[in-house]
This record gives sequence, C-alpha cells and structure tokens, in this order.
Amino acid sequence: MVSLVGMRLERGLKHPTLDTIVAAYSAVVIERQMLLQKLVEGAPWSLDLRQQVLTVGARTLRVSPLAHVATDGETWQWASSDGSPARTGHTELIEIGRRLDIPELTTRRLPLSAIHDGGQGPAHTLAIAACGLLAGRGYFPAAYDAGTAWLLVREESLEHPALDVAAVGTLLRGATSLFPHADRLAVETYLGVHRLSARDDGDRITAEVGGRRLEFIFDSADRLRDVSAAN
Repeated sequence: MVSLVGMRLERGLKHPTLDTIVAAYSAVVIERQMLLQKLVEGAPWSLDLRQQVLTVGARTLRVSPLAHVATDGETWQWASSDGSPARTGHTELIEIGRRLDIPELTTRRLPLSAIHDGGQGPAHTLAIAACGLLAGRGYFPAAYDAGTAWLLVREESLEHPALDVAAVGTLLRGATSLFPHADRLAVETYLGVHRLSARDDGDRITAEVGGRRLEFIFDSADRLRDVSAAN
C-alpha cells in the first residue's frame, strides 16, 4: 500500500522520477534510520526469512525482503516472491513503478553505477526510495558471506521519530545536500509525515511546531537556502 504521503507525492508531480522520489523522502527516512540505528547498532543479528523476522540483540523486528546485492557491489536485484509465500517489498513497488512509469522500480536487476550516490552508496538510495514509498520504519542492510540482503523494517511497535525543532534545520539541509533534486518537496513531505500544517508564501514555507515557528526559505529555483526557528 502506498503511504498517504506517497499519494500526495503522486498528485504533486506529473512525471516523478526515482531521483525526485528519493529527494522527497530523504529527510523522513534519514530521521527514521537515525532512530533505528540507535536501537540496533552493534548488536548481533539473525534473520528468519520464512517468518520475515529480524532479531537484533533482544529485539525482534518484522521485515520484508527488498533486494540483494552481491559481494562485488555492482548490481541491485529486487527480491522476488516467485515460488515463495513470503511477501517482498518489491511486490508492492512494482505496482507503484508501473503507475508512475519509474523503470527502476519495475526492473528486476539494476546496475548500481546508474543510481545516484548520496554519500553512503547507491544501494542506500534505492532503499530510501522503497522505505519512503512503502512507509517503512527504516531499512536494514544485512551483510553476510554472499553479499547483503536489504530489508524493509515494518515493525509497528517502533516509535515514530519526534520532530526536534532544534535539529530540523541540520536534518533538512543535510538531506537536500545529499539528494538535491526536489528541495521543496523534501520539506513538504517531511512536514506532511509529521502531520504539520504549513503556509506556502512562494519563497518560504512556514509551520508552527509546539509554539515555535519554523521557516524554510527557498531561492528562485526552489533550492533550500535557510531554515530558522523562532518563538
């Protein structure tokens, strides 16, 4: 199922591309990844694909397979549910990709050299797109001898990150720097996920958060130039 923000994204773009989708969800997913990493970082893990359960330390997380990347790191292969009762994240992404005409979501094997690298590697770019479109709680790269299994974390017991007014500027500036394809959409999507109403005055978007005013200022090309918070 496409998230509510995903449907909003579709309405806002006539011809979305993988790059604009990643940019739109970048801050949302980065924020979720930061929270997930605090919970699982450094802990031993095990994976039961049949039950779709990832165990990290003492915590169990419901997951769906997204893709596999071999040890050479050259090709992203979306997970297939052919011959298996297990649901994969790609099963849902195919429908989205066909509807929006995004070939990266419908093509089973992708050369990672053709995917934008936001700094951590192009596989993370694809994981961000999948996590955003499918409203995941994060993603987990499970490295093993034959490569890396990329997993979408669907565990509903995980808390949603709370919006930190003091940190939101750093988060949005960082996300739009790594994925500079749709800054305004990144801000709108982030505010939408946090269920905040906002006023759009052309060169700035203003939102109220806990009695404080957040302003996102854009240039004539809709690039994010500044974020400020005031009482």
